[in-house]
Amino acid sequence: MRCIIIFLSILTLSGCSYLFYHPDSNFYFEPKAQGFAEPEEIRFNSKDGTPLWGWFFAAKKPSKGLVIQFHGNAENLTSHYLFLAWMTQEGYDLFIFDYRGYGESDGRPSQEGTYLDGKAALDWAWKRWKGKKQPGKFVVFGQSLGGAIATRALCDFPHSKDVSLMVEDSTFASYPRVAKGLLTQKWFLWPFSWLPWLVVSNEYGTADCLQKNKVPLLVIHDEKDRKVRFENGEEVFSLATSQKQFWKLDDGVHCGAFNVQHEARRREFVKFLDDLVH
Repeated sequence: MRCIIIFLSILTLSGCSYLFYHPDSNFYFEPKAQGFAEPEEIRFNSKDGTPLWGWFFAAKKPSKGLVIQFHGNAENLTSHYLFLAWMTQEGYDLFIFDYRGYGESDGRPSQEGTYLDGKAALDWAWKRWKGKKQPGKFVVFGQSLGGAIATRALCDFPHSKDVSLMVEDSTFASYPRVAKGLLTQKWFLWPFSWLPWLVVSNEYGTADCLQKNKVPLLVIHDEKDRKVRFENGEEVFSLATSQKQFWKLDDGVHCGAFNVQHEARRREFVKFLDDLVH
């Protein structure tokens, strides 16, 4: 019981931030060793001046557009780029960046801080994309926590009309709701399921943004997702008022839609992007 009390005290004092952010500075996977070209290293500043770090992978074929990846809550970009780096072989540039506190980015993560980081990353990616003679599609891809960050940042993005598609993969609209789900994964914490509603801020939640955003939306969520429950994906989809589609999966994996064994699904997604009118 004493351990439980200490654990809950830490969560309360931190606003349950421990549930959302698990950054580290380890180097996980060398791109060349995984069959990808060496990325261009990108250094840029967040909206409050915090130095951030990113990788830009150029398409191996003539570029059909640019995908900006907002990754999930753990590790850093040196592991997460593998989720989407395969798209460079299909003709799409990929830009992935680390939020503050992750990888080689300075600072400590928070809802406000990652929102500012997301805005700065969108600006950088848009300028890179807009600088091409034939820029093609501009796609925002958010995974898990990254989906919430991306949606909130996109809400205040002045060039949202240029965004061809927003992808919400295994993500959520409400920080307290998803915190409750994460907290109660341990049976002995079930009696404290009310705690996130008291201590977790939802200032940077995405319900209002989903309702006012007009960017076409693709929601992807696994019905057996144990990290971010399927009900969160349903909420994201129901709140959205833009043109939208929902890909419901049954793999039992969090953010596993385009794992290497799902070659057919990868092809389906590329065709979906290629066929976008925007």
